[in-house]
Amino acid sequence: MNPPLSNQTDTERPSHEPEMPMDIPSVSISDADSILDIESFLGWNDIFNTGFDFATVGNSDQPYEDPLTMLARAANDPGDFQRWSETQDFRMNDATILEREGGSPLLEAMTDAGVLSHGEVLLHHFKHVVIPTYSPLPMNSKSPWEILNCSAAVQTLADMTYLAVQDVKHASRGNLFGTLACSAFTIAKSKADFNGLSASKCERIAEYAGRRAKEHLQETLRHETSGTQKAKYKDQLMAINTLIALATLVENQNDARCYLIDAERLLRLRGLAKKVLSRRARLLHHVYTWLRIVGESTFIIHDYANSTLLPRIETSLSRSRRVSDRMGREADVSHATHGHLDDFLRVEGNEKDSETDAEDEKEREVGIRDIHLEDMRQFSDTLYLQIYGIPETWLSLVSRTTRLANVLDVINASEKEVSRALNSFLQRKSSMLESMVCSTASENIVPHREPVESSTNHPGAQMTGAASEAMLRAMKAALVIFFYRRIRNVHPWILRTYVNDVIEGLKDFDRGVTLNPGSGSGTVGTIWPAFIAGCEAMTEASRNWLCTWLEKSSKCPPAKGNSAIIRIIRTVWRKRDAMASAERPKEGGHKSRSRSQKRADTNYTWVHVLREEKSWPMLY
Repeated sequence: MNPPLSNQTDTERPSHEPEMPMDIPSVSISDADSILDIESFLGWNDIFNTGFDFATVGNSDQPYEDPLTMLARAANDPGDFQRWSETQDFRMNDATILEREGGSPLLEAMTDAGVLSHGEVLLHHFKHVVIPTYSPLPMNSKSPWEILNCSAAVQTLADMTYLAVQDVKHASRGNLFGTLACSAFTIAKSKADFNGLSASKCERIAEYAGRRAKEHLQETLRHETSGTQKAKYKDQLMAINTLIALATLVENQNDARCYLIDAERLLRLRGLAKKVLSRRARLLHHVYTWLRIVGESTFIIHDYANSTLLPRIETSLSRSRRVSDRMGREADVSHATHGHLDDFLRVEGNEKDSETDAEDEKEREVGIRDIHLEDMRQFSDTLYLQIYGIPETWLSLVSRTTRLANVLDVINASEKEVSRALNSFLQRKSSMLESMVCSTASENIVPHREPVESSTNHPGAQMTGAASEAMLRAMKAALVIFFYRRIRNVHPWILRTYVNDVIEGLKDFDRGVTLNPGSGSGTVGTIWPAFIAGCEAMTEASRNWLCTWLEKSSKCPPAKGNSAIIRIIRTVWRKRDAMASAERPKEGGHKSRSRSQKRADTNYTWVHVLREEKSWPMLY
C-alpha cells in the first residue's frame, strides 16, 4: 500500500542520467516519420541543438499537406523549429476566440509584471475550477495537477515577484505562464468576470501568457536539459503537460501533437534513464500516459498507403519475437519501449500471449517503464486508480486496440499480399484482445484504492461512488464499441446495445452528480464514451440524447472542443442516413448499388471523417 504523497519527501536525488552524446541520429515519430522512413532512434535536436538537415530525406519546398505532420520538421531541425514556431505561435482557435473590443491590438500593454500581478486570482481559478475538469471521473482526492503543477506555479510566482529570485529556470517559468494561460482562457471563454478580471482582459492575458510559456519551454528544452544549467526533470515535464492542456483548450491540434511527442522524448531521455524514480515523477508519467493513450485512440492521420510501413511492421514483429524468445518478456518490453519513440504502429510479438498471461504480475521495472501500456499483465504498483479512478487495464486495452487497428489499416491500404504467418498472428491477437475487452466490460465492480493525497475538504476521501461507477460503466461499454469499430468494423446495428449502455451510464452519472452536487468535484466527466457511442447511434432518441449531453458539457468553461466533436458525429449520421436512403428502391424502380458499395456506405465511420478532414479530436 502506498502512503499519501503528503507523507513523503521528494528531494532531488543525485542524477543517474547518462550524458547524451551530441551525434545521436535525428528522429521524430509522427506521420512524416512514416512517410520519410526515418529510423526511430532517440535524438532530440531541439534539445541539443545538433544539425540535422531535414531536406536530405524529403523535399522541404513541398511539405506534406497534413499540417499535423509538420511537427516532424519542427522536431528534427533547430532552425526549422524556430521558423515553425514563429508561424505556428500560440493563438486561440477562430471558433472560440472572443470579440475584439474596439479593434485594439490584442497584446497591447501586456508585460510579464502585468500578467503576474493577476497571478493569485488566476491560480485560485486554476486550482478550483480548471483542475477538476482534468479528471474523467469525480475524485475527492487531490489531482497531480494540484499537487505538482499548481503548487510549483505558486512557488514560481513568489520567486518572480516579492521574493525577487534572479535565476528562476525557464522550466518553472513555462509551467507558471502555461498555468496562467489555461486559467485566463477558461475565464475568457465563459464571457463573465471573475474576481475583478474581465473576460476581455483574460483573453489578452491568455494570448500573452501562452506565448511566453511556449518561449520558455523552447528555452528549457534547448538549454536546461543537460549541463550546469540543467533544470529539474519534473519541472520540465510539468511545463510540457501544461502546454498540452493549453493547446487542447484552444483546440490547436498542431501544438498539442508536438508537445505530446516532446513529452515522450523528454520522458525517455531523462525519466526512464533514472535508476530510481520518485513517486511524484511517476505521477507525472501517469498524467502523460493518460493524455497520450486517449489522444492516440482518435489520431487517425497516418499515411497508411506508404510502401515502407508494411515491411517495417513485419520486421518489427519478427525482431520482437526473436528478442522475446532469446531474453524473455522483460527484455522484449525494455527493447521495444525504452530506446525508441512510439508511433503506435508496434504490436508486441510475444507468441505466448494469452488471457492467463494477462493475470500475471509485471516485474516492477517493466511496470514503471511501460509508459504506453503495451504489456497486458497486471501491475500492483500502478497509480491510475488513485489519479483517475480508472483501472490500468482499461487504458492498456485502449492502447493495444489502437495499435492493432493502425497495423490493420496499413495492411488494408497496402497493395501487397501479407504473409500467412503475419495474418495468422494478427488473427490470434485480435481474438485474444476481443476476449479481454469483453471480459473487462463485464466487470462492474470498482476496485478499492488509496487516495493519492487526501483533500483537506474531504479527509481520506476517495472516488465518489455512484457518479464515478456510472461513468466507468460508460467507459467500459464505449471500449467495446471502440474495439468492434476499429478492429472488426461491424455494422452499427450490432453495437446498439452498447450504445444504450453508454447512455444509461451517462444518465446515472448525471443523476449521481445532481443528487450529490459536491460529489462531482467540478468534473463534467470524460467525453470519450459519448463520442465513441454517438458515432454509432442509429435511433433518433439516442442521437438526440447524446448530442444534448455533449452540448450541456460544452457549456462548462474549460470544455474541450465539444462543438467540433458534435459536428463529426453529425457528419457520420448524415452520411449513413443519405446512403441508407439512396439504397432504398423508389416505387417501380430498381436497386442500382452493389452489395459491397452498400456495406461500405453503411460502415462510414468517424475514422473516415477524421481521415478525410485530417482532423484530430482531443478527447483526453
